[in-house]
Amino acid sequence: VTLMRTAVRVSAPACRANARIAAQRIRAPRALSMMQAAQAAPQPHVIAPGIEIVQWQESQTRMEASREFAANEMVGEAHGLPICSRASIFTVQAGKDVHVQPEGSKLEKANHSCSPNCAAIVDSATGTFALRAIRPIAAGEAISFDYETTEWSMDEPFACRCGSPSCRGTIAGWKHMRPADQTRLLPKAAPHIQKMHWGVK
Repeated sequence: VTLMRTAVRVSAPACRANARIAAQRIRAPRALSMMQAAQAAPQPHVIAPGIEIVQWQESQTRMEASREFAANEMVGEAHGLPICSRASIFTVQAGKDVHVQPEGSKLEKANHSCSPNCAAIVDSATGTFALRAIRPIAAGEAISFDYETTEWSMDEPFACRCGSPSCRGTIAGWKHMRPADQTRLLPKAAPHIQKMHWGVK
């Protein structure tokens, strides 16, 4: 039996159109699977009934207490947050080369202050970022913690305008602080910062 092969000549535009259709068919299931994965991913569990996000200074927002908090009371906590290996303006450091991402958890709006009303608690094992009051907090007061007690070297240093008598000026991370400030704040620093300060692995 002799098989007859007939060559079919297809124009270049038709080839490109067929290629686009094939690519769309390939990408569609992949895009769908990515959407399904995102929907199936566990969402962070946020407990923050006593705080609210309010408008502040034109287009900016901040986190405020909607009720009074006593010293040592938990102000807000988020668990199951994403973990990453690189610092950004959206992360809080939880260990050497380990950072949690509280973006979208409400707690991301906590301001920095050199005289804060909260201490940060971070745990990479559970993806936790929490804020605990270190003094009484009045309703309507902005919620803040000292960024340099969790960050070794910040991704984007900034000029602090907290207005505190003990304001340190430029906030760049623990590594860049004056030795006198490190000595004063060491007991308040997060455990991973204390270990990095002393060179403990």
